[in-house]
Amino acid sequence: VEDDDQIAYLLRFILEREGYRVELANDGRAAMDIIGRIEPPALAMLDVMLPHADGYQLLGAIRAQEAWRDVPVLMLTAKSQEK
Repeated sequence: VEDDDQIAYLLRFILEREGYRVELANDGRAAMDIIGRIEPPALAMLDVMLPHADGYQLLGAIRAQEAWRDVPVLMLTAKSQEK
């Protein structure tokens, strides 16, 4: 899930070049739809700051789905934060 088009393009390019199939959402609402619609992926990448639902809310939704509970999640952000 990435709302910046350039970063999303770059991530998709790198991952597809390595042979991964990529399902992209550009905001929290679209991501919630994907979480409810597709089989659990090998990895979920979430931007922290997103429109409609942030990365932490999406992480909660992922962990609430029994099938998605063990999916590794990589959180991405440009925001610097100790926590």
